[in-house]
Amino acid sequence: MSAPGPEPRVSVIIATYNWSAALACALQSVLYQTMDDFEVLVVGDACTDDSAAVVAALGDPRVTFFNLEERCGSQWGPNNFGLSRARGAFVAYLGHDDIWWPDHLEVSLAAAEREAAEVTAALTIMYGPPGSGVFCHSGLFPGSIFQPEYFFVPSSMLHRRALIERTGPWRSAAEAGRQTDVDFVRRLRDADAHVVETAELTVFKFNAAWRRGAYLERSVAEQQALLAKARSGGNGFRRAELVKTLRSVLEGRGTHFEFRDPPAGAAESDRTEWARFKGSLAGATNAGVSALSAPMRFRRTSEHPGYEWYALEAVDTDQPFRWSGPSTVSSIVLPLRPDAPFELCIDIVHVIEFAALETLEVSINGEGVEHMREHLGSAWRIRCAYTPRAGVTPPSILVTFKIARTLRPIDLTGSQDRRWLGIAVGTVELAPALASAA
Repeated sequence: MSAPGPEPRVSVIIATYNWSAALACALQSVLYQTMDDFEVLVVGDACTDDSAAVVAALGDPRVTFFNLEERCGSQWGPNNFGLSRARGAFVAYLGHDDIWWPDHLEVSLAAAEREAAEVTAALTIMYGPPGSGVFCHSGLFPGSIFQPEYFFVPSSMLHRRALIERTGPWRSAAEAGRQTDVDFVRRLRDADAHVVETAELTVFKFNAAWRRGAYLERSVAEQQALLAKARSGGNGFRRAELVKTLRSVLEGRGTHFEFRDPPAGAAESDRTEWARFKGSLAGATNAGVSALSAPMRFRRTSEHPGYEWYALEAVDTDQPFRWSGPSTVSSIVLPLRPDAPFELCIDIVHVIEFAALETLEVSINGEGVEHMREHLGSAWRIRCAYTPRAGVTPPSILVTFKIARTLRPIDLTGSQDRRWLGIAVGTVELAPALASAA
């Protein structure tokens, strides 16, 4: 084995798990950096895909892949392994589905040296799912004074490696009793770390937990589009994204990301629901009845909303409902295996505007279906039929609604309701196609 080269200025740690296409985008954003005195430690959380090959294909001696033998299920394990191998005076983290602007490391290092800081936090835009209009941001503190409630994401963080002697290593969520990244930021305060803002937008985060089925679909279209903007220079793009973020905050869809500890006992259940939503939890499909042998009726429940649904309303009635929004795309998971043709009836209890029905598109397990609409007094019923493709039996039924836009009641009627609403969906009924025809 050849002797290691001179110590790099920055050690970049990328924790990853079985999403090599996203990892490739993240790595490109590191290699596009305007400063090149770094090493990249890519640490797989017991990966079983081609992540190692993606790293090897780069042919860059600064980038090394390691793979843990046992899965930790979170970034804490890979981050700690990376810290054990890091040689740089500074450490930076990058989520495997996030993107750095080319001057991120340069700007972060300049801020650390200018302010004699131990930690820097870069301004970050966190994108809600496409169609939601949600743009959150982190990395700014009130009065430029760090408070851990104003959480900043690991991808925006640069810290002196020696700081770990005071903070201790990353901890699992089970050990910390809170999210592992939130715990680490909280312990920066406990260690009296000197934390400063860079006040520069250099990090773009695509939260997998905000995207239904992100780990099932593994799309990287958003990351690739951002990379293309980064390669072309485009400071005008960054200004435009900041305007979108400000508009999202003004409209009540975006915010500065803050964190408050959840009620006792809520943290684990919340993590489980987010994992189920993004598709990274074993058994996340909620598979239930293997065949639909008789008509079944599903009332709306308090399933995880993402940015697709608001809270359950009319809870004690026979027709509880949930408004869609702020996203223009909202889905319902039904715990049945679609192994035979069936018919579907969906009750639409309210609409924010009639055009929402006119533009409504319905798909089942990703396939668009034709639907008929019945007017029932002040409500509507949507009917459609679905025949599963031969040889393909998904473990559940995913019904997706797409409308042209969502609107706020406060802008239409003068009420104080500031939610971005689309359609209010009530009960859903399914019946075998043959039984319905009979």
